[in-house]
Amino acid sequence: MPTDNWLKIGYLLSIGDEKGAAKIIDYRLGNAGHMQQRALLLYMDSFTDKKLLFDLILSVYTNDGYDFPKRIIRKTKQLAKDIPEDERLHGLQSDEHFIRVWRGTTVKDPEAASLLRTSISWTTDKSVAIFFANRCGGVVWEGIIDRKKIIAFCQDRNESEVLQHMNVRDAHIIDISAEEWEQALEERRKSYEASLERLGMLCKQSN
Repeated sequence: MPTDNWLKIGYLLSIGDEKGAAKIIDYRLGNAGHMQQRALLLYMDSFTDKKLLFDLILSVYTNDGYDFPKRIIRKTKQLAKDIPEDERLHGLQSDEHFIRVWRGTTVKDPEAASLLRTSISWTTDKSVAIFFANRCGGVVWEGIIDRKKIIAFCQDRNESEVLQHMNVRDAHIIDISAEEWEQALEERRKSYEASLERLGMLCKQSN
């Protein structure tokens, strides 16, 4: 077997060991230089196990979601059609047909709603959107999305994240009161501290 990880991935896929190839992409390629994204772009069309590839893409997105290639998102959107809703939306608290979502962004032009529709990441937790808007000196957008159009719901980063592509409707900028800003930032601080505490407990257990 080849020793280079890139060659290993190709080799494993050629012999039908898709789980082995996915494991290398997920665990052995660092996210520096978008290595995992690059591996997906190169090899994702060689996978035949749709659920395996879907889960792999979500894991890579969690590790390295910045500037995520639209080609990968379109592929994930296509794969999502074959993934049961209870698996794609596991953890989503609402059972409403239309889900209200928010996004914190530097896009401040009220006429830019069509641009926001291409934004991959939205959240069902307004405090998360406020946190990101505060961090980048931006604003909070609100919209709705048909739950059937959601690619996936991710809670891995404790951000109640809705992944989508071109399906958020009625997007508009909303006003946030000073009290809401303070409350949202305090909620995110507590959430971050809780995450660190859980991580510390996991580290102790592993030792």
